[in-house]
Amino acid sequence: MYKIAIDLDNTIFNIEPIYKNGFKNLIYYPPQTWDLFKCYPKKIALEIIESFKNGDLFKCKPFYDDYPELIRDLRYKYKLYYVTTRQSAQDPVIFNGKQIPSVVYNTYKQLTYNCIKSELSDIIISKDQDKLDSFKRLDVNCVIDDSPIVIEKCLENKIDCVMISDDNMHYNHYLRTKTAWGKNLHEACKAKGL
Repeated sequence: MYKIAIDLDNTIFNIEPIYKNGFKNLIYYPPQTWDLFKCYPKKIALEIIESFKNGDLFKCKPFYDDYPELIRDLRYKYKLYYVTTRQSAQDPVIFNGKQIPSVVYNTYKQLTYNCIKSELSDIIISKDQDKLDSFKRLDVNCVIDDSPIVIEKCLENKIDCVMISDDNMHYNHYLRTKTAWGKNLHEACKAKGL
């Protein structure tokens, strides 16, 4: 079966509110590079990182209301994995009689709350920013992600990929000439014929 690894943050879920948390009463501007300390003053970068750690990530909403339907259609045709580098300092939780990492549980709840079908086994937490080991272990056929680190690693390793790259994602625009891309999940799927 054809397997797709799809990212969550800035691919399915809009994390711009987390970036805006770092600006308080200042005028917001989107990140220009992947390294927050290179595109924002240290105080803003630290505020954003703190928002990622305190659970705000699990409250983010999908970019578009019809993403649950699109993802449902993908799940009918393909094996879909949600591969992320999310982390959580919370203790593991007991769910359905099994102990699971809190990051998996909170991601599952976020997906479910937003009507996006998933199984716990579909949520893969990668310890590496490039996610390469996870992609190889899952033997995926295609990756959908916004991270330039992930896309570059896919290109280096001949893993088929498509990049989410909207007008606010300046951090990955330099890769638009090297891979298929779309401004949203609909365009990205169309670009790959999914």
